[in-house]
Amino acid sequence: MANETNRLEWEVDERRIRIMEILKQRGKIRVSELAGVFSISEATIRNDLNEMEKQRLLERIHGGAALLERGYHALPLTERMKTNEESKRRIAKVAAGFVQEGDSILISSGSTSLHVAMELRERRKLLVLTNSIPVASVLSGRTGIRVLLLGGFLHADEQFTYGDDAVRQLMRYRFDKLVYSGDGLCVSGGVTTWQLDEAEVSRHMFTNCQQCIVVADHTKIGRTCLAQVDDLGQVDRIITDTEVDEQEVRLFSERGIDVHQA
Repeated sequence: MANETNRLEWEVDERRIRIMEILKQRGKIRVSELAGVFSISEATIRNDLNEMEKQRLLERIHGGAALLERGYHALPLTERMKTNEESKRRIAKVAAGFVQEGDSILISSGSTSLHVAMELRERRKLLVLTNSIPVASVLSGRTGIRVLLLGGFLHADEQFTYGDDAVRQLMRYRFDKLVYSGDGLCVSGGVTTWQLDEAEVSRHMFTNCQQCIVVADHTKIGRTCLAQVDDLGQVDRIITDTEVDEQEVRLFSERGIDVHQA
């Protein structure tokens, strides 16, 4: 009996570890999908998710679970790049399609922005301003691309610059387009971020360009984070993935925002 109990406990532990791995890759998942993955009942999966939520490993959403947003942002950038990676790649390809030869572009920090930068590496006649060290590194030295890196304080963990010096430098320019990777995006809360240090720089990015493009996979849509960056008044286009809630898409469209699903 003891051996059987130990075996069952081991299976539960292994299953929950696997659930966390799936969430880190995809951001969200439905109960029905997990039941199929493990070939067990939805009731058992719901029990797993409820217990994991109590441990602050994830958050329960209607019909499934999502990676706890604060937990996601505690991951290093290399790990966030892998979370929902295929969706971010598709989003980045669509976003890059709106960048024309000769454009001047602001690119924010963030994993999806970095994917966009990777898509732009072979472009020509671009002027890029960014506060992201990884974005600058990806684009620096590319033929036909000039990179301006904002100065200021350096956030060592997130590898972005911020502060009054960064804002003052940013205010000297007027760019054609902004590609912004939001942490949260919804009609009621607007564009929001967990990064308080970066919020002021981000606000000025929105006001210092002619066209604002927000790139955000479905895990960011419908969320509101700590600091508002824009109330959607400056947002022209949202690029997300096909797993986004269609109700959210409709609400954005009613605000006159072009929504593209990659």
